[in-house]
Amino acid sequence: MANILFTNHCNRNCCYCFAGEKLSGKKEAKSQMSLEDLKRVIDFMKSSGLTVFSILGGEPTLHTDFINAFEMVRKARFKHIKLFSNGLIPKKHLEYLASLPKQNLSVIININQPSETPEAEKSRVQETLKTLGEIITLGVNIYRTDMDLEFLVENILKFNLCRNIRLGLAQPILGANNIYLPIESYKKVGKQIVQFSLICDKHDIRIGCDCGLLFCMFDEEDYGKLVKHNVDFRRLCSPIIDIGVDLAVWSCFPLSRFEPRHLSEFKTYDEIYKFYRKKMQPYKNVGVMKECLDCKYKNRGQCTAGCVSHIINSFSKIK
Repeated sequence: MANILFTNHCNRNCCYCFAGEKLSGKKEAKSQMSLEDLKRVIDFMKSSGLTVFSILGGEPTLHTDFINAFEMVRKARFKHIKLFSNGLIPKKHLEYLASLPKQNLSVIININQPSETPEAEKSRVQETLKTLGEIITLGVNIYRTDMDLEFLVENILKFNLCRNIRLGLAQPILGANNIYLPIESYKKVGKQIVQFSLICDKHDIRIGCDCGLLFCMFDEEDYGKLVKHNVDFRRLCSPIIDIGVDLAVWSCFPLSRFEPRHLSEFKTYDEIYKFYRKKMQPYKNVGVMKECLDCKYKNRGQCTAGCVSHIINSFSKIK
C-alpha cells in the first residue's frame, strides 16, 4: 500500500506529529499535488496492481481542488479509498464526502485527547464525526504514558462510528525534535493497551495496532488477553511508502530523510518496496535495545525489533 500526499498544509500542530518534516507547505513553492501529477500517481498505482488508494496530508481536504482530485481517484475505480484526516474538514468538502457512496470509502480520523483540543476544534471534529458516521475509524497516537483513551469509545458509541480503532505509537522523525514515546516506556504502555482492550471488548470494538510495537511489551498473560479481545497486534516495521506532493518517495514519515527518492526512478510499487526493505534490513538486524541482538523472537521473525527510526537515531547518524 502507498500513501499519497494531496497537500503539505495542515490546520493542526500536534507536538508528536511524525509527518512534521514534510509539512512545510507554507515555506515551499509547491505545497499541493497538481492534478497532472496525481494522474501520474494513479497510473503508476494501477499499473502496479494496487487496489487501495490512501490519501494523506497534511490535511488532505485543504487541497484547493480537493473535489476534482478526489473524483479523479474515484473514476480510476480502485477497490477502496482511504482518506486520512484530522477531522478539521472544510464544510464544502465535508458535504461532498457525505454525498458519496459509502461501500468503498473509509475515513480515518486521527483524534487527540479532549483536554488537549481547543473548543473550536473539538466542535468541528464532532461535526465531522456526526456527518460521516459509520465510515469513520478513529485513530490515536500514544506519545506519553498517562493518556486516557476511553474518550475514543465514547465517541464511537455517541456518533455510531466504525467499531475499529487505529492505535499507534508516536515515533521519532530522523533529524527532528517531535515528541515521541521513549523505548523505556513501552512496557508500561503495553499494560495500558491490554487494559484498554478490555474496555473495547465490552463494546465489541476492535483495536488495530500500527507497526513499531515490540514483542516484549507484553507478557504471556497479556498476549492471551489481546487475542481474546480481538486485538490486531502488529510487531512489524516494514516500508509503507509515501509519495509526496512533488512525487518524492520515502519509506514512511519517520524515515522521510532516509534515502529519499523520486517516483520517476521506479517502474512499479514493488520496486520501491524492495528498495526500502533492503535499505532498512541492516538496522532491523540490530534492534532498538541491546537485548534485541540475541532475542530469539527477533531471530525467528516474530518481532522486527522496533521502529527503524529509533534504531538509526540511536546511532546518531542523522542529526
